[in-house]
Amino acid sequence: MISGLWDEFLQFTREGLGEAYDKDIAFAGSLETFGGGLSDPIAVSFGGTDIVKFAIALREIGTYKEVLRSQVEQILSDRLLHMASIDHQVKEARKRFDKADVAYDQVREKFLSLRKSTRMDIAVAVEEELYYARSTFEHTRFNLVGALSSVEAKKKYEFLESVSLTMDAHLQYFKQGYELLHQMEPYINQVDYSSSNTSCDIIFVYSPFSMKTFHLFRFEGT
Repeated sequence: MISGLWDEFLQFTREGLGEAYDKDIAFAGSLETFGGGLSDPIAVSFGGTDIVKFAIALREIGTYKEVLRSQVEQILSDRLLHMASIDHQVKEARKRFDKADVAYDQVREKFLSLRKSTRMDIAVAVEEELYYARSTFEHTRFNLVGALSSVEAKKKYEFLESVSLTMDAHLQYFKQGYELLHQMEPYINQVDYSSSNTSCDIIFVYSPFSMKTFHLFRFEGT
């Protein structure tokens, strides 16, 4: 049951982070296209160079997410392989138990089929064989029960530890993104301040009140 949930979790994680990376890169690419370049005077006129710089930063953050996806997939894949090896150990214990069970049944039937006329040495040999088969059966049954109980408990903690490691990988991803944007913060504030002031100046120049005042001053000057 846990292995099936693990496979499903790994699939959803791989698809989710991969899709998020594709969208981040697509968004950065659209900004780069919209921002144009230094050779595009129209793009430069509305701040295309600044937009391209922001797009480059977003693309860099996108690469961080791709690294995150690789790390998470590696963590979960390694754990999945480890649990598969544990399942293999359980299967081997099951095989040994089934083999011992069949052997014990055969020897027990052989022992029960003995007659009073059977030679003593043959009866002793069959009894010893029965004792060995029963001991082997009990030993393999004990090992199988122990393997099943320990494996189920180990799988639960393996899953919890893996999720904890993926959370740490996410923490590193957000730290990288924060550090990059923190370094860009003065530049971001500068662009925001410059664009806001420019926008206010344009609104004032082309507002009806400012145009009326301009004409009034012009009339008074003449």
